[in-house]
Amino acid sequence: MKVIKKIILFVYNLIVGSIFKLLLWGLMAGVVFGVCIFFPPSHWINVLDSERLTEEQAAEIAPEITLKWATETSKLITREKAATVKAGTKVKVLGVFDVFAEGVLWHIYYDEAQYLIQLPDGSKVIAKLPEAAKLARAIVLKTGDTVNVLDVNKKKNTYSFKTSDGKVHKYNELLFIPSTLPIYFENTLQIYASHFEIVNKVYKPLPKRGLAYVPTGIYKKKYTIDLFAGRYGKIIARGLSGVFDALLMILFIFVVTFSISRLLTIIPVGSNSTLKTIGGLLYIPLFAAYLLFVCGVSGNILILIGGLVHAIKKTNEQIVFHRCDLCHHAYKLDHLGKVLMDTLIENTRGTFHDTESMKVGVEKTVERDLNSGYQREIGSRDIYKTRSVSGERCKTKRTETWEHRFYCQHCKKYSTFEFQVVEKSESYSNVKKSDWR
Repeated sequence: MKVIKKIILFVYNLIVGSIFKLLLWGLMAGVVFGVCIFFPPSHWINVLDSERLTEEQAAEIAPEITLKWATETSKLITREKAATVKAGTKVKVLGVFDVFAEGVLWHIYYDEAQYLIQLPDGSKVIAKLPEAAKLARAIVLKTGDTVNVLDVNKKKNTYSFKTSDGKVHKYNELLFIPSTLPIYFENTLQIYASHFEIVNKVYKPLPKRGLAYVPTGIYKKKYTIDLFAGRYGKIIARGLSGVFDALLMILFIFVVTFSISRLLTIIPVGSNSTLKTIGGLLYIPLFAAYLLFVCGVSGNILILIGGLVHAIKKTNEQIVFHRCDLCHHAYKLDHLGKVLMDTLIENTRGTFHDTESMKVGVEKTVERDLNSGYQREIGSRDIYKTRSVSGERCKTKRTETWEHRFYCQHCKKYSTFEFQVVEKSESYSNVKKSDWR
């Protein structure tokens, strides 16, 4: 009967303990996910959300079109007239060009829009491309169907479009869907983010497909996983990259700590204190290298710092409890327990003067339009009351000196390791508080 009770108790503790651990790990993963939404790992975020490309690689995957008409071009920056490109020439469309930094950028196809193109000889020029309609999709206003543009025709300066529904439509019969081509403006690429929104300087992902630009001049490839596309894709990618980074970081901390602590323990020369110092000096560059080359800067840096402290502490414990400091043999040491050797209590008395504060309200500053009467908040500050606090304070410092005692099976000798435990506390008396002001 007792055996059955023990088995039941063991299974119960196992189940409850497993549930508790799962909840704890789930909570930790949730915290990491939330923190990394704002401070994602700078290396892993690029792996999960999209692939980095150089400008040359971006040009290689840029869409190509064949010119139907002879096209006049102009130079970058100066916009001086350049050579006329013959009909039938294949060009790469690198982006849409616009001269107004804060004007309407032609994300929506328009026959007068200009594009940054790359010619077969590798030179880059600006040109009008009515043919670029073939890179766009459109909605047939009459039916509401979404179609691809297959060809563009011109008659007396009027364009018509052959579409994937097998029909030919006039310009005013179609509603062109905004493109995800990069926007070129004075050597700066700006990217379409959402309807008529201009993204400048700060990287923002495209709705689903296309190239994206970051201020360093590095493009990003289209998303390979739809989970990371769309409005919330960036949030998901940041959070998941943080959780993945944290798990990999914990694995790194465990493997490195396990390996180095045991390697130092079996070294047959040198004192224990020397090997503990060597361990600390080894961990610092290893963890710094991991930060620079594997995870990058993120909110998870706190885990790495905690892991560094943990690694040094565990290595010191491993050396002390498993390596004889007299004969330097490993795993021949018996721990005989620890003994309290001495207790020192120090009391320091003095006076203190402090200030307490209490929030009592908020003062808002508003700006009013005298014509419309509309007002908006432009600032606010919290209002506090304060009071002084004074009295006598006693600081107590309790220092306990303990000694671990060992017996080595190899050299047949006893050894000790001394350590201290320090506790600090404060107590107050004759405390006086003034009125709130």
